[in-house]
Amino acid sequence: MLARYAFLLLCLLHSNNVAVVGQEEVASVSETELPAIPEIVVSEHQRCGEIIDMHLHLAQWFQSVDGLLAEMDRSSVDRGILYAVYGPGSTAFPADMPDPNDQVSEMASNSQGRMFGFASCNTTHANWNAMRDEELMRLQTYLDMPEFVGAKLAPPHTCLPLDGERIRDVVRTVSESTTPVLAIHVGTTPFCGPLGAMFGLKACCSQEYVSPSLLAPLVEQYAETTFVLLHSGHDYLPIEDINFYNGELVDESIALAQKFPNVYLEISALHSETDPSKEDDFSYPGGLALLQKIVNAGLTNKMIWGSDANHVQGRLVEAMKESFEDMIAAGMTDEERCQSVAGLSKTIFGLNEADADGGVDGKGDDADTDVTSGVAALC
Repeated sequence: MLARYAFLLLCLLHSNNVAVVGQEEVASVSETELPAIPEIVVSEHQRCGEIIDMHLHLAQWFQSVDGLLAEMDRSSVDRGILYAVYGPGSTAFPADMPDPNDQVSEMASNSQGRMFGFASCNTTHANWNAMRDEELMRLQTYLDMPEFVGAKLAPPHTCLPLDGERIRDVVRTVSESTTPVLAIHVGTTPFCGPLGAMFGLKACCSQEYVSPSLLAPLVEQYAETTFVLLHSGHDYLPIEDINFYNGELVDESIALAQKFPNVYLEISALHSETDPSKEDDFSYPGGLALLQKIVNAGLTNKMIWGSDANHVQGRLVEAMKESFEDMIAAGMTDEERCQSVAGLSKTIFGLNEADADGGVDGKGDDADTDVTSGVAALC
């Protein structure tokens, strides 16, 4: 259980480089400390009409969806997708730590149509054969709920091989659900470095856990399932690390998206700053170069934006500013950026337009979910 709590804290540290000095300090900031909305965020929102953040997490600083919705309001985010995360060493959930799927379901159901969920399951059991049916049934059950619009896996965090039996079982289950969408973390994680060692958590960043090319057989076999490559293979380890790939996994992600119509590239957590008060003080450099590679490959129509930046109150809008600035610097047009921050989320996840009264319909029979014939997923 301690490992699970430590993983949630590590997610917070990873995105924001926050010092651990007590729960009160990391859990919340006062209204006077919250940053103003940058002009670029205001203008992008006005021009596109809506911003959808497809990469949000449960966090210490909010206990109900109201806190997260208020943060979204302060950041000009209209709708979002909240992830049910299973971290290293996941076991049966103790009474004081509910299944994250249940937490996401409750928040999405109480969000007045503004929040949706990605479901997940525990793939870390020592005896997968003994637990397979239970875990896959858990995943299937949540995927068929109306508030869930896809599934999420984080192979490097859970040491899940990308060409093994467990991931094949999960992908098959997703493909057979009413929500055949899988967001999957590809590329490394800083938890393979000093952060993981600090808390005694094991993460896996060797080729078999992080290489997008290993997904090709599954992507081809399940052509009606949509695969969203979270972080697009970005490097989150320093150059001197044995598992630094120098952009090779980005190239693999792009190649996969070029070859298969059911593969999309997600660009969250590229602009995490060590010190947000300093301009462009990025914790994991290379975000702009990654965006430029996607633009140069002609894949802006498959680039979907998410933040992965709500771990600490007030940081979401800062990440949005940096992301939007680099999207412009990479040469994306106004139309391409609007597709990235809203249009693709509507198409891929079957999100209908907002109702006249401000509510939003989720997935349904009338939702446009045929992404392969329509527009040509860090913790």
